[in-house]
Formats: sequence, C-alpha cells, structure tokens
Amino acid sequence: MKQIECKYCDFKTSYASNIVRHVKAIHEKVKEFECQYCDYEASQNINLTKHVKEVHEKVKDFECQFCDYKASQKCNIARHVKAVHEKIKDFDCQYCDYKATQRQSLKSHIKAIHEKMKDFVCQYCDFKSSRKQDLSNHVKAVHERVKDFECQYCDYKAARKTILKNHIKAIHENTKDFECQYCHFKAAQKGEVTHHVMAVHEKIKEFECQFCDYKAVTKTVLKIHIKAIHEKVKDFECQYCHYKASQKGQLRCHIKTIHERRKDFDCQHCNYKASQKVNLQNHIRATHQKKCDAQNE
Repeated sequence: MKQIECKYCDFKTSYASNIVRHVKAIHEKVKEFECQYCDYEASQNINLTKHVKEVHEKVKDFECQFCDYKASQKCNIARHVKAVHEKIKDFDCQYCDYKATQRQSLKSHIKAIHEKMKDFVCQYCDFKSSRKQDLSNHVKAVHERVKDFECQYCDYKAARKTILKNHIKAIHENTKDFECQYCHFKAAQKGEVTHHVMAVHEKIKEFECQFCDYKAVTKTVLKIHIKAIHEKVKDFECQYCHYKASQKGQLRCHIKTIHERRKDFDCQHCNYKASQKVNLQNHIRATHQKKCDAQNE
C-alpha cells in the first residue's frame, strides 16, 4: 500500500484519515475532547479515555514481568522494559551524549536543555518548565504540599515515586553509581555530579545573591541560601530540643550528631570517628596531612 506523507513533517501513513488526524492534532493543535476532571485536552476521544483511566481512575491492568511496575497501557510496559531492563535507547541527541527510549523524550530534552524553552509557567511562583507534567509535579509538591509516596525506612515523603526511589537509593542503600571524572566524588544521581563538576572543578556559579556576594550553581541552592541566611526562616524543628533548621538535611544531621550520638565516618589512619563526612575530611587534613607534609620536608 502506498505511503502518504505529511506536508509539514516526516510523518507517513497508509491511510488518509490518519494524515487528517495527525495534521489536526500535531500541526493545527486542535483538541476537541476535554477532560471533565482536569484541564487536559485531547485530539482524539481514545486518548481522552486513556487519560481518564490512567490519571483519574488509577487503573493499571498491565504489569511488568521483571519488577513491580504497572501501567494502564500495554505500550507503556513495552517502553518500560526496553528502557529500564533492556537498557535500549535508540534516540541520540545531536548536541550531547544524551540518549532516549522515545523520540518525544529526546524532543523534550533538546527543548529544555539546548533550546532553553520553558513554555509552562507556574501561576504561584516564577518556576518554569519545558513540560506540562513537570509543572504539575512542581505545583503538587511545592504549593499543594502533596507527597503521596512514603519511605518505608524513615519519615521522608515524596511527591513522585522516582524521587522516593532516589532517596532510598542514596540515603538508605548508600548506592552511588555516578562518579566524578576529576576526583573521588560519587553521587546517587547524575545531576548531583553535574552540579559538583560545575561548582568545584569548573567554578561556574551563575546565580548571584542580591543581598551579598554569594553565588550558587543552581537557582534552588540560591533560594535555600536566601531563606536561611537573609530571611532567617527555619521551618524544621527538632522534636528533642529547641534547635531549628532551614533545611531538613540540617535537622537530620543535628539529630544524628547530638541526640543519637552516631559517628558513621571512620578515619582510615587512626581510631577517630565523625558524625559528618566534612568533619572527617577536616580531621584528615589537619592531623594526617600535616604529618605527611612534615615528613616530606
């Protein structure tokens, strides 16, 4: 059967009706079918039905044979297996070494990372995103404070299952698969290594504080700085004493150090133990590095 080509892009199909639907949905942006529960709109009724089933009814009939992942569509299971278990990523970015399992994911990557396009704006703050789903996740987590996914090991909660998995991997399993190519730094997430390289090795800190000469690698880190140092906001209170912190991580360190008396970091040169890695590093530099320098003189 002869293939019919779209006059606007490289889409091809054997049926004229598919071309009409494609042009209407992709190029003319016509979406006639509206969701009764949210602001989602679809170009085809079948897509609306899938949306309602997956998002609002939470029906997931298809299960992955390798893990506990479930989906409302069989094609999502196939994509999941290909990406997660088979590690197959067929779509290469022409600008960097990023690879994607879907063409749409690659397009989103290029739009967000290389073209710096962020069309979706938060109505409550200055957050912008290249994807509508990222904006929805932001509103849910930051403004609505909805965190449905609870950690089974501690009181941590996350707005998304992926974030919870990253938390468990980094905090409880202490798994750090991503290594810095310049030093011994390791992280549970690739983004942490990227920020580390920018801050420590490349000395790139693009976000400047308006109140002092502090600079940050990311906008989020700058906001934390302003909140803690200049606004003196400390939302996290210790349940054992009057201590307050501007970050949850600081509170965890306080409880671990002061109340639980835990010292998880051992010195390989002596019997010194520290509750924080930075204290161990300072000890090694002050005690053992000086001895080595003195012996070499």
